[in-house]
Amino acid sequence: MASNFFAFSEQPQYSSQPNQKFKIDGFKFFQGTLDMLKGIIATSDKQPSKTIPSSALSAFLGAHALCHENGILPADFNIAMLEKTTGVKYDSIRKGFQWCVRKAWITKTMIDGTLHYKITGYEEFNNSKSEKPRYEDNEEHKLSYFRVPKAVLTTGILGQLVHNKDTSGIITLLEFCNYFSRQLMNTKENISDYECVRKMSYLKKVLRRKPHQIRQYLTDVIQKIFAIELKIVQERKPRERADRKRKPVVQLVVSKVKLVLTELCAKVNDDLKKIDEKIANFSKNIADVLRYASRKIQKQDMEDIRNAFRDEVGLIMSYMEKESDRKALYRDIFDIVCRYIDKTRMEGTRIESIGGFIRDALRKAVDIWKNTPETRLIAHDVAVRYAQEHGEYPAFILRGRNNN
Repeated sequence: MASNFFAFSEQPQYSSQPNQKFKIDGFKFFQGTLDMLKGIIATSDKQPSKTIPSSALSAFLGAHALCHENGILPADFNIAMLEKTTGVKYDSIRKGFQWCVRKAWITKTMIDGTLHYKITGYEEFNNSKSEKPRYEDNEEHKLSYFRVPKAVLTTGILGQLVHNKDTSGIITLLEFCNYFSRQLMNTKENISDYECVRKMSYLKKVLRRKPHQIRQYLTDVIQKIFAIELKIVQERKPRERADRKRKPVVQLVVSKVKLVLTELCAKVNDDLKKIDEKIANFSKNIADVLRYASRKIQKQDMEDIRNAFRDEVGLIMSYMEKESDRKALYRDIFDIVCRYIDKTRMEGTRIESIGGFIRDALRKAVDIWKNTPETRLIAHDVAVRYAQEHGEYPAFILRGRNNN
């Protein structure tokens, strides 16, 4: 079974958008991996905890939180690091990690003569064959991951679930994380506006336990990171019996459970604010350069400059994962556009439309940037992320290819 664990039959579908208002504060976990975990549980004739130990799942999650973009764990990785990351006791997380290695979920690899651990299939999902740009086709591209909140690791939840040998509880928790990660694609005013409603019948099926045990799971585990509301449809009062030995208890019949996203799991997407700041900064600085070139700037010109930068460069920035890449792109673009303005001034060419001139200059600058050896890979990654979300490649990466 281990050798086939990552033989996924179809491309995963779910993701989060990089330019959304809120984002999950956490680490990547792949939809296909979650689907395969559920498949292994569903096809096994054993209990979930006997099929996949909860300690192994926790170690696997911890590895995802620690690894680099290629799925390789840090060079100084050790079990103590995994214990600190997951909050699971050392002996349990050690056994869980060893189980993952035996099943080839995590493999050993030599890099520059040093032993490293690598999550099997991580790199392929992070940059799978269908995600690599093929600019002449029209295939639909979709992100393969969702994000698990760091709060899953920092609130002691995993340690509690491992103590209870609750494999089903961990997988159900991942399902909730997956749902909220995708819901954030839809813009809402507040984090608390995002809700996940599940019927009690569904929870009984996936958790494989009775209603009162489900309520305990929700209270002891889920409520540590998500707010919970129960829809109580009936109260069952115990019948009066003279020979009753135990204290009578009123039973609550719950039909639905509503989970509400909290600020413990999600945060405002600061990237959007930073990009807006770059747009404003660019328009101000370019206006100064144009004035130096003896070109009068009107209010409409400023708006046209901002729109041009937002469309041609801001869009690219919104699909970059690192702020350092955005800063470098801004510097490169600004320098090239300034040289373009200076060249026009030296040639004595009249600028008829400020907005059109700057947009043309920005496109030329982006074309230089995307074809520069040092930044070509970054442009490639941006194009992939855009294509995964929209099903087609962005205009900047396609520009010039039809003429080749």
